[in-house]
Amino acid sequence: MTKKGAIFVDFYPGAYGPTLIIIIDEIEELVFFKTLISKLCNNNTNRLSLHEYEKFNISGISDLVLEVSNNRHSEIKVTKERIVLYGTKDTWETCCCLVDALIKTSSGHQYFERYFEYDEDIVVELSYKENLKK
Repeated sequence: MTKKGAIFVDFYPGAYGPTLIIIIDEIEELVFFKTLISKLCNNNTNRLSLHEYEKFNISGISDLVLEVSNNRHSEIKVTKERIVLYGTKDTWETCCCLVDALIKTSSGHQYFERYFEYDEDIVVELSYKENLKK
């Protein structure tokens, strides 16, 4: 169980293959997450290591890294220790729009993996107010 206000990140073997889930239950934390992603598409930063932020409670991996891609495509890299989402500025802008859609609702989820290339099937889900915390 995580503390109230925490953003829970878990990587586990899900029903549809390896799954990375980001669980957020508070609107303030969802807005915070969108603010982080916005930094990637607004040239404020090129890399975010989420384990450096106190708000994140990460399980199944040691870190989730969000990074601006140096080339023209977006991809997911998975190692035993961490997952890196390399996204173009356009990809991060799309992710911001997906989070915006959740901000305007009372609950729901979005899947990010369709906007990234990857070698193996992986689910990348952002869940908001769906009572999924472990």
